[in-house]
Amino acid sequence: MIKKIYILLLTILGTGALSSCSDYLNSEKYFKDRLTLEKTFESKDHVEEWLAYAFSFMKNENYEVTTKGPTENPFCFSDDMYYGDRDKTIDATKNELSYNMFKLGEYNENSYNVGAWEACYKGIFQASVFIHNVDRCQEMADWEILDYKGQARFVRAYYYWLLLRRYGPVPIMPDEGVDYTQSYEEIATPRSSYEEVAQYISDEMLQATKELQYDRRTDNYAIARPTRGAALAVRAYAPGQTHYILSIN
Repeated sequence: MIKKIYILLLTILGTGALSSCSDYLNSEKYFKDRLTLEKTFESKDHVEEWLAYAFSFMKNENYEVTTKGPTENPFCFSDDMYYGDRDKTIDATKNELSYNMFKLGEYNENSYNVGAWEACYKGIFQASVFIHNVDRCQEMADWEILDYKGQARFVRAYYYWLLLRRYGPVPIMPDEGVDYTQSYEEIATPRSSYEEVAQYISDEMLQATKELQYDRRTDNYAIARPTRGAALAVRAYAPGQTHYILSIN
């Protein structure tokens, strides 16, 4: 009798274990839980997360105006605080990121911040997807959608500006993105000219001025986000530097 009870208990426990294993190995439920692109942009929270992610690539390899050296310092807000005392012409022992390296073009893809190329294009992709999908959100007012779209447009153009400064002419990706399932020959994008990239930045910043808010000083949540003035400042500077570069070559 005891033996029969023992066998019965083992059978019950074994069945339960197999059932648990089956549930654990069943990954279909996770695929059902995944958000589609359409579903993602229906939620304001997810919209804001996506936009924040597009901005996130301005850190690390692209933290030119947020630090003073290889270690991040969130209290430096301008490029003069970044480069000033790191120039080897001033102090021969310090050459972590010399201002003259950028001014005179004395750097290459193996110099400081070598991951900037990848980071910028990741940010460009995220911003492009955002611009084409944010209109789906029904939880936001029209003016909010317009402003968020302007922010994404600003940061996308700014990534191109960072690339232009470091590498010169770069490929301008199709606005709607590319189909990665196609062959390399089908999706390869040729490098644009210096003037074309600068003009693209100028046109995008001009469009951003029609979408961005004029002032954010009363909004602590978005006080560091770009404004119309920021877009106009980049627009004024990029073509101006283009004329200078072309005049000395």
